[in-house]
Amino acid sequence: MSSSSEERIAVKSYEGEVVYIKKTVAQQSLFIQRKIKLNQAGPPIDLELITTATLNKVVDYCNHQVEFADDKAALNSFEAQFVKIDGKTLFSLIHAAHFLKIYTLMNLTCQTLSDKIKGKNMEEMEEAVRNWRDNQE
Repeated sequence: MSSSSEERIAVKSYEGEVVYIKKTVAQQSLFIQRKIKLNQAGPPIDLELITTATLNKVVDYCNHQVEFADDKAALNSFEAQFVKIDGKTLFSLIHAAHFLKIYTLMNLTCQTLSDKIKGKNMEEMEEAVRNWRDNQE
């Protein structure tokens, strides 16, 4: 278990909100790891392409990755619930995972997208993507 006095990294969302993340959690992002290593971590690291709502979901995911690192059953259960989300949120998480270089989240969200469109013909896939995109506006 990590202590409450653990070092935290400040990150700033698209809206300018600063979020403080435990360093062990933040380092799941290769993007943030690189910023820290190059002494560009500070303060705060600008995540101008990620909204606060999406950032909070990413942090929740990363917290659970750390918390359940030794309990695959609990992690699988969390992930199954985590991806029960609408298309807009799913696309936002895919984008954030790519930007932050969090490959476990990228794999999970892309697999979820794949599962959602599996078995659909081209017209059905185009319609689903169009609906998700329209919901983003």
